[in-house]
Amino acid sequence: MATVNSKTIKNKCVHAKIEIEGIQYRCVSFFVDNPTKCAEKDWSIFTIHDSKKILIDQLTLAILEQCETNFLTRQTDKNMDEPPIVAVEMMMLETDTPPTSPKNVEIVEKVEEVE
Repeated sequence: MATVNSKTIKNKCVHAKIEIEGIQYRCVSFFVDNPTKCAEKDWSIFTIHDSKKILIDQLTLAILEQCETNFLTRQTDKNMDEPPIVAVEMMMLETDTPPTSPKNVEIVEKVEEVE
């Protein structure tokens, strides 16, 4: 049987936006509170469920790639076209099958005969 393990992490760049070619993008990062603390090449543009584009830094992206995500906003911001993303809810599917333990792995030595 599979269960869902959920974790919510705050977005440190909740109030930050990056402007690229005249377009402002909301930012998501679990590690930096200001987008200027990462190199420009460390940010990637993504389209989310409402066809809006956001920027995510590579370290945060590495975590988000491992699970299903929901970008969370505040109820008070619901009338905004692009409300600030205050947190990210991450859901990871867990199964009843335990991971393989090193104790359960059989070590086989390969011996080559020399003539």
